Amino acid sequence: MFPESGEAIPFTIRNTTVMQENGGCKVLWERTLYFDEKTRKFDATMTIDPVKGVVQDYLGDPSLFYSDLQFNVTQEGRLLIRSSVQRFVLGGKELPIPKKLEGRVIVEEGFDDVKEVFTIHVSIHNPMFGRLVMYAGQFTEKPL
Repeated sequence: MFPESGEAIPFTIRNTTVMQENGGCKVLWERTLYFDEKTRKFDATMTIDPVKGVVQDYLGDPSLFYSDLQFNVTQEGRLLIRSSVQRFVLGGKELPIPKKLEGRVIVEEGFDDVKEVFTIHVSIHNPMFGRLVMYAGQFTEKPL
């Protein structure tokens, strides 16, 4: 997503819920990573498609990529999120991404009762190019 990398990178995530005209809601995910030399943003907008039973994830602002997300719970009680259908978003049109170019997303989130922190592990892998993005860490909630 961007060239910087490292360990112990401070970050914030701000989630905002917005009601839609159709009665549904969308969640705006504003992720900010504070690297030593540069601050980077990685934002998304998510809505629920109750007919398909998926979360619709539009990445970027403006959105350049779309992915259906499937949510499950592991035996240990962690949230497991996997991507499925993916598309490029160009000029208001959505074009299928060939399977060989997809970034296959796996996210596992949980809560560490001992440390009293939330945990997250995100991996985005492409069958041709290997790992595209990976981050893992822990965080605490700080309400606004």
